[in-house]
Amino acid sequence: MTIRMALVIGLAGLSTLSSARADDCTLVKAASLAGISRPYAVTVTMPGGSGLPVTHIVMTGEKMYMQIRHRWTAKAVTSKDLIDKANKADLKSQMTCTKSGDEAVDGQPATIYAVDTKISGRVTHSRIWIAKADGLPLKTEIRMQGGDVMTSVFDYKNVAPPPGVK
Repeated sequence: MTIRMALVIGLAGLSTLSSARADDCTLVKAASLAGISRPYAVTVTMPGGSGLPVTHIVMTGEKMYMQIRHRWTAKAVTSKDLIDKANKADLKSQMTCTKSGDEAVDGQPATIYAVDTKISGRVTHSRIWIAKADGLPLKTEIRMQGGDVMTSVFDYKNVAPPPGVK
């Protein structure tokens, strides 16, 4: 997996942006931007034939660390870079969001939103769990082509660069 692909995965988990159903999509967009505007760690699980069952990403605000195939790499990416990329993607997409239930993630109560995003004629189906306490994304599921689901679980408390990676 290339660094570019890892960036796409890292950003995809949080950047479900646009405007459609104003109330629900406004909440989803606000949560997505809040999530990428602070340090976070994410574990991405990609079942199926991807060859990459689990990937870890740590975003410190100034640098993004990615563990792919048990090897950590670092890239100079700032939170501002991610926000700019998300806002640019927002201009090119159409999104509909529907509240679809409530469920805890790691013991934290969350609201689930079903999100359909259309970019360049392609529709992506996803779900995002937004914490009731602070409005941050806790988990996302994105349905990939072929039916596999990429799951990302976010952590905003235990965020540290991997030792020895520059």
